[in-house]
Amino acid sequence: MKWITQSAWVLPLSVLAACSPQQSDNPAAQASATPEPASAAGLLIAPLGRGDLEQIEMPGELGCAFAPQTGQAALLVAKGFVDEESPASAVFKPNGKITLLKGGEEGGYDALINGSTFAGGDWSVTVERASDMAMSDNESPPYPALMSVSGINGEELSIDGVWTCGP
Repeated sequence: MKWITQSAWVLPLSVLAACSPQQSDNPAAQASATPEPASAAGLLIAPLGRGDLEQIEMPGELGCAFAPQTGQAALLVAKGFVDEESPASAVFKPNGKITLLKGGEEGGYDALINGSTFAGGDWSVTVERASDMAMSDNESPPYPALMSVSGINGEELSIDGVWTCGP
């Protein structure tokens, strides 16, 4: 398994800037830049741009986003309803293809806050918060997290980053 750490990323500041008052705290609205993708043999995860998110209708009222660092483009955006009956959904871009994923458990948005597992197409993605200590005191603070991606053909990639949830 190949590990990509935060220091391996050279990306422009554009999204998920929970520490910056100029940026939105809405994770779904934060995916806008097109920086370098994360990659391992047979797997390339491209950052999501606004155009990517406009191509997929994701149900939900509140969301979360995973990015390599605060202020960088999201590699995964998840949304869920406040009700506890519905699973959340997520979108990411493996090998250049925008892919919709379904949450593996009921719980709506609440099931996203500490991280979650999603599956769809040929992929399984798990986001785990690495700490309960927020990285800022904003209304929607980022938390250190790990995103692990597995494909049905044996592709694997784990990326250290931040998980930000909120309205």
